Amino acid sequence: MITYNNIVSAIKDFFDRHLQVKQFLCLDNYDEEALENVYVTALLVPQQSAINGSQMTLNFNLFVVDLLNSDGSNKKDVYSDTLEIIRDFVAYFTGSLCTDFTIGESTTVSPINEKFVDDIVCGWVLTFGVDIPFSLDSCNIPLE
Repeated sequence: MITYNNIVSAIKDFFDRHLQVKQFLCLDNYDEEALENVYVTALLVPQQSAINGSQMTLNFNLFVVDLLNSDGSNKKDVYSDTLEIIRDFVAYFTGSLCTDFTIGESTTVSPINEKFVDDIVCGWVLTFGVDIPFSLDSCNIPLE
């Protein structure tokens, strides 16, 4: 059975092995949890999700950001590099490399430019879902 923890663990493993990403975070409020500013950062934020019959869709926003120079001179390069990391992520989790689960085909990607902890960063946010089977079998509920 695929769980939230399995999904986060697989995504963390991907970014821990990605040569361009220096930090992976998964939290609801990254301002409180980011202990140091290391870039490129991948930040996974859970979103409102859904249960529809025997399927659960867990939705996420994935921010991939890098530090923006104070004069903004590296903005084009940061957008390009972080978008390639997003493409790597999508390729990995929609292809045959990840056997535990795949992300849904309906994803969106949007550019971002914002304050992250104490830095100004830019990059992309990928919005995606993971469809997992949901058992409606009440016999498996751990009741006394």
